Amino acid sequence: AHSAGQSYTLTLPTTAPATDKMLQTNSSGALSFVDAPSGTHEHLLTVNASGASLVELDGTAYFKTDYHHFLIYFQNVDLSTNSSFLDVQVGISSGFLTSPTSYGSARYGRRTNGDGNSSTLDTGDYVYSQFSLNNGAAYFDGDENIQGEVRIWNAFDSHYKVITSRIMYGLQDDIGILDLGGHCKTNSNLTAIRFITPDSATITGTFRLYGVK
Repeated sequence: AHSAGQSYTLTLPTTAPATDKMLQTNSSGALSFVDAPSGTHEHLLTVNASGASLVELDGTAYFKTDYHHFLIYFQNVDLSTNSSFLDVQVGISSGFLTSPTSYGSARYGRRTNGDGNSSTLDTGDYVYSQFSLNNGAAYFDGDENIQGEVRIWNAFDSHYKVITSRIMYGLQDDIGILDLGGHCKTNSNLTAIRFITPDSATITGTFRLYGVK
């Protein structure tokens, strides 16, 4: 909000707008006409993995500023090693970020078993070398059927990339939904997302990348 005594300059575009455009400003006050956010999902890429060592969704043809954020659906995911899990790594132009202080996270979730018992899961705040889809509850072993989504926010902003996920899992009498959230510490533009396991377990499943406008 404007306050008394504050002074700043907004520069209008030099061209006329097309229909249904809106004004957007940058950090210097320059205005431009852009498409209004619609919330629609545009399918960009599908990877069907079968015994893969990793799954990469990459390319500037997909990760571009046309989109507000990115959504990855994964379906029927199975890992070859019992009690393994997936890590999510963010890629930038210089490669994938895997340093011990690249990511931070606050993890919360709830698991419910077949007897109707439930418990809240909370592992607190810490930094680590990737965003892990695991907190001791949602394992991707051969007896489970894992579905879920990962969202990447602020992919092109000059501050942290925010990652959120929701996993639906079921194993005999252990079923539930697990919600996780965290961030990636980089000012560079997002160029890729990689799914990989910490123990060399292979990955089977379908991964679909969408851009959300």
